[in-house]
Amino acid sequence: MTEIQKQKRKYAIIASFFVSAAIALIILVVMALGSLAIEPDLPIEHIIHYPYTTEYLVEITPDETIHIGSLSLNLSVQENNSIYIIINEDTSTMNPGESKEITERRAQIYLFGIPIFETNYRINVTYLNLIPHSSLAERYNIFLVAKIETTKQIPEALLSQVMPVDISFSTAA
Repeated sequence: MTEIQKQKRKYAIIASFFVSAAIALIILVVMALGSLAIEPDLPIEHIIHYPYTTEYLVEITPDETIHIGSLSLNLSVQENNSIYIIINEDTSTMNPGESKEITERRAQIYLFGIPIFETNYRINVTYLNLIPHSSLAERYNIFLVAKIETTKQIPEALLSQVMPVDISFSTAA
């Protein structure tokens, strides 16, 4: 075997090692993502305050139920720019500028069945106004700010994965 053939064989072995390692890593990542589980509706632990806060601008279509864990949330438009907010079976009215606590719970994230992250959280909403529906001329969507307070900082990518798909939201500036 010539020196060039030995070098080629050495590089082929190194390349196959890196390809095998990359495939193993991809398989591990896919398995991890497949076993990722979020339990968003646990009872809170006693806490003093929430040091982390993120605010979202939220647009919700009226009369559609949104689920956050076991929480059921429904908003409907009323006269004079006010809305009814129904949280589970508790109904109240909100006017523009008013705020309301939606829920205070604890979430836990599991990977391969092992808890890897836990935080208490509180969600408050401030009703801003009605905005014209994007495709229906006579309908209005409800525009509000959702303030999510947590005891531990949650990565933005993870938080966007647990937000209900029924709503349109973006981080408030």
